Amino acid sequence: MRWLQVVTAVALVGLLRAEEPPLKGGSNAGKELAEVQKLLDAGKAAEGADKLRRLVEESGDDLVSLDGQHFRPLARVAQSLVLSLPPNELRAWRARVDPPAKKLLDLGRVQRDPRPLRQLVERSLASSHAEDALILLAELAAEHGDYRSAETHLRRLLPSTIATDDPGVPNVKTPAATVRARLALALIFQGHHGAKAEVAEVRAKFPTATGRLAGRDGPFADTLESLLREPPSTIVPAAPAGDWGTLGGDAARGGQPAAAVPKFWRARPTWRADFPGEDGRLPTLPRVGSTRSVALHPVTLNGTGYVADGSRVFGFDPRTGDPRYAYDLATERDAAPAERPTLPIKVDADFVLTAAGGRLFARLGATDVVPLPQADGRSVAASYLVCFGPPRDPRQPLLSVLWKLAPPVPERAAAAWEAAPVVDDGRLYAAFVKESAGGLVTAVACYALADATPERPLWVTTIADVRPLDKSEARHRAEPLTLAGGLLTYCTHTGSVVALDAATGRTAWAFQYPRLAKPSAVARDVNPPVAHAGRVFVAPTDADRVLCLDAVSGKLLWAVEGVQIDQFLGVAAGKLVAAIAAPQRGLRGFDINTGADGDGLGWKIHDDPHLASWGRGLVTEDAVLWPTKSGVFFVRPADGLPLGPRLPG
Repeated sequence: MRWLQVVTAVALVGLLRAEEPPLKGGSNAGKELAEVQKLLDAGKAAEGADKLRRLVEESGDDLVSLDGQHFRPLARVAQSLVLSLPPNELRAWRARVDPPAKKLLDLGRVQRDPRPLRQLVERSLASSHAEDALILLAELAAEHGDYRSAETHLRRLLPSTIATDDPGVPNVKTPAATVRARLALALIFQGHHGAKAEVAEVRAKFPTATGRLAGRDGPFADTLESLLREPPSTIVPAAPAGDWGTLGGDAARGGQPAAAVPKFWRARPTWRADFPGEDGRLPTLPRVGSTRSVALHPVTLNGTGYVADGSRVFGFDPRTGDPRYAYDLATERDAAPAERPTLPIKVDADFVLTAAGGRLFARLGATDVVPLPQADGRSVAASYLVCFGPPRDPRQPLLSVLWKLAPPVPERAAAAWEAAPVVDDGRLYAAFVKESAGGLVTAVACYALADATPERPLWVTTIADVRPLDKSEARHRAEPLTLAGGLLTYCTHTGSVVALDAATGRTAWAFQYPRLAKPSAVARDVNPPVAHAGRVFVAPTDADRVLCLDAVSGKLLWAVEGVQIDQFLGVAAGKLVAAIAAPQRGLRGFDINTGADGDGLGWKIHDDPHLASWGRGLVTEDAVLWPTKSGVFFVRPADGLPLGPRLPG
């Protein structure tokens, strides 16, 4: 297994094989943490506490692992050792961390913001305010329909969660009946298979406990059993009606449209239109080789549909196909020849847009993420993030270019943006590839949005090595980010999944998975992680498995092996719906709690060779829209059964 290097904003962390210790710069944080444990075991509490404090302060962002697969910041792993300190040392530790922890708690309460609360829990679990922070985090997660994260936070208030891999809060003051009742409620709202057993535990251990739960007053057990008999329906926050903001619908890539969709579809397209060009008509860019996936991923903004290729953006009327807008990066005065991608586009190139806050964001320029040779002997991959917005003059075209942004590297250094950015809460996040010591690394940059071109990123975090590529076989595949709550998740497709704190850029967790022995011969579509209900679903192209990770901790919840995913359509009715590339093409619904795709929990559709995916579908709670070679088919997400015939062509 190769090395995975994770770089935070201030330090390099090497994630090595399971039998080798993780490194940070010239030190070995994992071994130093083990030395602290030895000091504590030997009764040298004061010396151990002092060393532990220095280690957390100096190396808290280093990623360490107990199993060689799941990696977390040292500061979080060290919480278990902090909680094991003798009472006098623990009191001294708490006295140091309580004042800043109180400020974080107050900030989270006033602003109803989980970000300072997460920072409190991850860095100051031993403080007097950690319990209140976890309770508030659970409340905020439930308010946003994220019951899986609410469950994760509540479990850390139970004695059984005190462990080296996920420490809990000691001496919890909140009544155990209240914690268990809220935990059972979170399981019920998830449709979790363990909800019934948890409700039975509440009935057995706290039969007389009463209070307000799910808007009802009375015995906890009675309320929970009533909800079990009549499961509540939850509403997932959606984008404004009619908008489709990016690949997968929104930054979580969940695949659900905000507006209702018809359950019947005509077999043939309603309209066809060529891309407009300077000569009036320009056919769609050709691609090398055969593919069953689409290269262009449209969005909608203010009633107009948009698509982009390597250097152009087109707007059209989604009802008629009539052209409304056209932009070509290569026609601008300052455009360099390298900014137009070499035609024809390679088979693995995909072009993603993002529409957010009344603006349109595109990744334009050379598709190569390997440096392009220049006449002066140096190399540069010319790519830009381009921001379009409403024109100041109403007589101008539909959109005008507000700014163009190159990757944040020294002038003429080799770098290229990966895909269109994620935009959230006034910030822009985008991944890019750059040269580093003769190889390639992937990084993420964060910018504050403004009308003017963003000058400097708020933070830049280099997250992973990219396996060196043959210069004659440049990689063109775009790999978008996914937003999971307050974390940015990214699948490197080179052996790891990494999550960054969106506020700070610090690495929150990383997960290494076993790679295929050799590259798969099966073509697979661009497929970023999908975030849903406190889970992150990942299907790496260099592996034959589906992974479900806890969004908060990065811990593996389940994995399905022996399957290669073409694309995730989305999550609906408790199922992760995915188009399958191998071993047999088709569609599957994986139970989000267990990963099962059969036995009454999930389903498969693999019977008809004509039902091969042809394009990218979407999901609602009532229907899966599945485009195939034979037309668009509708199936129920709950069980995969067909919804009915299509309309005649």
